[in-house]
Amino acid sequence: MTVFYSVSKINEYISKIFEEDHILKDVNLCGEVFSISEKSDNFYITLKDDKSSIAAVAFGKYDRRLYEEMSKIEIGMKVRVNGSIKVYKDRGSYQIYIKSIEEEGLGEIYQRFAKVFSKLKQAGYFDESYKKPIPKYVQKLGVVTSGTGAAIEDIKKIAYAKNPHIEIILVPSLVQGLDAPLDLVKSIQIIDKLECDCVIVGRGGGSKEDLDAFNDENVAMAIWNMKTPVISAVGHEVDSVITDFIADSFAPTPTAASDMAVFDYNEFVSEVESYRTMMEDVLYDMISEIKNRISVNKLRLENLSPKNKIESYKKNLINYKKIIKDNMSHRIVLAVNRLKIITERIDGLSPLKRIYEGYSYVTNENGKNVKSIKDIKAGSSMKTRVSDGYIISIVDELEKLSKNER
Repeated sequence: MTVFYSVSKINEYISKIFEEDHILKDVNLCGEVFSISEKSDNFYITLKDDKSSIAAVAFGKYDRRLYEEMSKIEIGMKVRVNGSIKVYKDRGSYQIYIKSIEEEGLGEIYQRFAKVFSKLKQAGYFDESYKKPIPKYVQKLGVVTSGTGAAIEDIKKIAYAKNPHIEIILVPSLVQGLDAPLDLVKSIQIIDKLECDCVIVGRGGGSKEDLDAFNDENVAMAIWNMKTPVISAVGHEVDSVITDFIADSFAPTPTAASDMAVFDYNEFVSEVESYRTMMEDVLYDMISEIKNRISVNKLRLENLSPKNKIESYKKNLINYKKIIKDNMSHRIVLAVNRLKIITERIDGLSPLKRIYEGYSYVTNENGKNVKSIKDIKAGSSMKTRVSDGYIISIVDELEKLSKNER
């Protein structure tokens, strides 16, 4: 009959085997610290060598000496550890429970990283003033990464989702191993000549050994010499490589780099449409203003036009002519009336009229008007003018009027 055990029973059995093994009860090992995290004064780390890794835990919460030792540990350090290896029954995994830990030295990868980092930093290659801006509207995106890895697919997925019209050019390269640095340099130099708007250089996550090609000084200098703006996108968020510092910008993953480099086409269309509407409004206002200015200037020109002035002068001349004519007519009427009055006055004083009314006009023999008896002598002749002729007579006698008769 077949016997089936529960998961917890099997884990318990394995745990007992570990506890009874005299080597696992008190083991000494050395390795490189690949990862480390702290929670409530307890430390959880991963130790590794060039072939494998092992999980470890140090309960510093209950051991102040151990806590102080663990506080000095950093990623990349080579350490010597003493402890016991036990099964964590809840998960069916084993780990080393650290009793003591001491630094043996920095790992080779970290030492190589630190050496290149220090050299390039002191030479000023990381200075922000040398960083080229990433274009806002990338239409042609270059990528240097593995042609078969997940990184290029992640980049394409994000890029085409944001902008289905973008052009992506891949120059494939090895991204890990001894030949990777030289291959990366060649691919970077090729992509820089293809007139892309922006280039992503990177790969997905991996171990420090896997990412080490991106710490190579020649790869870093190839990126430095690029004319095209470049984004370094290597590994996961906890990893840092030299290319992150020397590139114009960096992203924690290829996916994030693609999102950084590619603009959202729908947002772009919407933005262009809003600009178009804004420009139409501005142009409409400008055209309206120009029309108003034209109308105002037209009125000004019409007012300043010689034709209008001539018409205005003509109207004024007609008005003046009428005024002068009316004034002349009025003056003529007044003059005629005055002439009539004067004529009547003159006519009233006319001797001829008096003669016709029965009066006569007497002159002496010299033709002088006789006003007094002194103007004529007895025996002289005189001429009397009456209405129908003259009477010529001889003065026989002169008789003077008394004072009472005058």
